Amino acid sequence: MAADTPDREQVLLDVQQNGLFLEHAADELREDLEVVLAAVCQDPDALQFASDELAGQKAVAMAAVAQDGSTLRFVASPMLDDMEVVMTALQQNGWALEYAPEDLQAEPAVVLQAMAQDQTSIQHAAAELRGDQAFMSTVLKSNGLLLEYATQALCHDRDVVATAVQQNGWALEAASEELRDDREVVIAAVSKDGAALQFASEALRADAEVVQAASSNNGWALTYCSEALRADRQLVLAAVRQSGLALQHASEALRGDHQVVLTAVRQCSEAIDFADPALLGEEDFMLSATMVNPKLLRHATEDLRSREHFMLTACYQPHAADSVQYASEALLSNGEFIMALVHHSGCCLRFASEELRADHGIVLAAVQQNGLALKHAAEVLRGDRTIALAAVKQTGQALKYVIGLHGDAEVVSAAEST
Repeated sequence: MAADTPDREQVLLDVQQNGLFLEHAADELREDLEVVLAAVCQDPDALQFASDELAGQKAVAMAAVAQDGSTLRFVASPMLDDMEVVMTALQQNGWALEYAPEDLQAEPAVVLQAMAQDQTSIQHAAAELRGDQAFMSTVLKSNGLLLEYATQALCHDRDVVATAVQQNGWALEAASEELRDDREVVIAAVSKDGAALQFASEALRADAEVVQAASSNNGWALTYCSEALRADRQLVLAAVRQSGLALQHASEALRGDHQVVLTAVRQCSEAIDFADPALLGEEDFMLSATMVNPKLLRHATEDLRSREHFMLTACYQPHAADSVQYASEALLSNGEFIMALVHHSGCCLRFASEELRADHGIVLAAVQQNGLALKHAAEVLRGDRTIALAAVKQTGQALKYVIGLHGDAEVVSAAEST
């Protein structure tokens, strides 16, 4: 250890605060074990400024790589060949494999240690290991996408590629052109993930069996199949059953097919955005669609939403009363239409025009069906004794919407008895 001097004491204090200050220290202090260890413990990157002798000492090297494995690049011989130092670095940062000696990059145990921290560090393994069929097959069983880092020879190896795509269909992207045209390999890939169809050969993207296997587990596979198969009804049905939004990739004719579109909206209601616009004006289709999701009524044409019979039929469906909000303004101002609705569901009153919410007969019918509809009546009718009594007789909870009658014994008594 160098003798304590004012300069040494100051540098020691400086590197304890900021290890990288070692860069500015005198050469003799960069050869001082205590100073260097203090610097490296504060910031492992300070190892790059240590003398070669200290950068090759085990205590110094271990102090650095234990904190940041990538500082293995600053370790000097003989510690760069020390298995404990290298393994400690890899345990902290798998990508430190890039800085390991070539002989260790070819050691399965070393590479597996790096991969345990970061699987993609295999790209820094020696080519001989990345081309070893047994080693790579074992690795690909846990992550098929690592085929990307295998040698070209293995990307042409049918067994190796089959192992990869069976674990992750997207591994097909790294396969050789020949194997991306291999029907069995491609079916294995798309059966794992239908989106892998995008990496298949053009011929196989036009193969009905291959596309069927793909679209059955990922409807978006329809994006990648041939134009002809996008018009295949059974294939498209399989695709939209799995992913309704795949409807956007179906042929124009099938986007106008009732069953296909309804199958799509059952899976995802937003799929209706890709239906043939003509369907949105067809009563039968839209009634079927609103049975799937009443909110789909908002997609119906203005003409359809202006038809009294259609709107009543749609709103009378289970859990669909609120669909009246999608009726045209003309219908919401139509007394007969609103009267029919409030007999079915009193709270539909809230969607009626302001004029009809002040209509005594309509409001009375609404509160008789559901007392809480009083909330949506015009203020003047919330203080009407006949309407208030009808409402609280239907449910005592309606009393909170009554105006000016809380001192009326009959109204209060009726509320308390229901």
